[in-house]
Amino acid sequence: MSSATSRSSSFIPPGSKREKAAKNMTAAAKAIQAIARPLMAILVWMLPLVISYCRFLHTTWKKIPYDASTFLIGVVFCFFGGLYPTVFAAIQAAKHSGVTTVRKAVSALADEALIIINESKKDDDVDADKDGKKDVDQISNREYVLRKSRLIMAKMNPEKVDGAVASIYTVWLSVAGV
Repeated sequence: MSSATSRSSSFIPPGSKREKAAKNMTAAAKAIQAIARPLMAILVWMLPLVISYCRFLHTTWKKIPYDASTFLIGVVFCFFGGLYPTVFAAIQAAKHSGVTTVRKAVSALADEALIIINESKKDDDVDADKDGKKDVDQISNREYVLRKSRLIMAKMNPEKVDGAVASIYTVWLSVAGV
C-alpha cells in the first residue's frame, strides 16, 4: 500500500462508500498514468498537423468569393434535410453571440497548444544526469504525468487560455439555448 493510500485510508472509515470511491479513484489514476505516454505521443504528433490543416482551410475559405461561399453554404444546408432549421438557428445564434470571438479564441488555444508541444519536445530530449538516456524514458508513469503537468502549467498563459475557454463557452451556451 502506498503512503498516499495509507494516509487517505486513515481518514476514511473502512467499508464505507468513501473507501470504495477512493479505491476506484486510485484505479482510475493508475489507468490514466498507464495511457499518458502513448496519448501524449499521439497528441504531440497529431495536434500540429490538425492545427496547420485547419489554418490552411481557413485561409482558403477566406479567398473564396462571397457568392461562391454563400452557394456552398446553401448546398450544405440543402443536404441536412430535417435538421435544416436547427443548423440554421445554431449558426445564427453563433453569429449573434460572437463567432469572431470564437475564431480568435480557438486560434489562441491553438497557439498555446503549439507552444506547449514545442516545450514538451524540448523536455523529452533532456538528459540531466548525462547517462546517455533521456530522463523521460527513465521515470515512472506517475512521475511522467506529474512532469508533463508541471510543464503545461509553467508554459501556458493562464489568462489567455481562460479568456479563450470562457469565450467559447459563452457562444456554446447561446447556441445550446436555441
